[in-house]
Amino acid sequence: MNTMTMNGSLMSIKPSQWLNFGYVLSTVVGLLIHPILGGIAGLYLLWKVLEVYFLRWDITNDSIIEREGVLNVTMDEIHLFRIKDVHLYQPLLYRIVGISKLSLVTSDKTRPILVLNGIKDGKRKREMFKKLTLSSRKSQGVREFDFR
Repeated sequence: MNTMTMNGSLMSIKPSQWLNFGYVLSTVVGLLIHPILGGIAGLYLLWKVLEVYFLRWDITNDSIIEREGVLNVTMDEIHLFRIKDVHLYQPLLYRIVGISKLSLVTSDKTRPILVLNGIKDGKRKREMFKKLTLSSRKSQGVREFDFR
């Protein structure tokens, strides 16, 4: 389920469980072929559902914090002023169920591309990131220079 909540200056974005549609189909086919195969596919589906459930992106006034992991949690932070480009991708199946994939190209050394996959209302979020990036650069006094 894709949710977006406001907690003061914090916004949380969660991906949609539609990302697991292929695993649901695999589980159904596995059950039709053999119950053990279906059971194994079902366990894998459960794991993928948990992975999507525990993934979220928290957006503050100056950064994006990605939190992921079911058993071991990893958090990664990217400052908004480091975003160089925002790419929106909506393949046909994503458009049918109303989700998008946003790729944020950054100047961060450890995470040059941050992908927000399976998010709802991607066009609006793309514009939001562009505005937040410009605002963050202004408030931080950061200018972007490209060297080629």
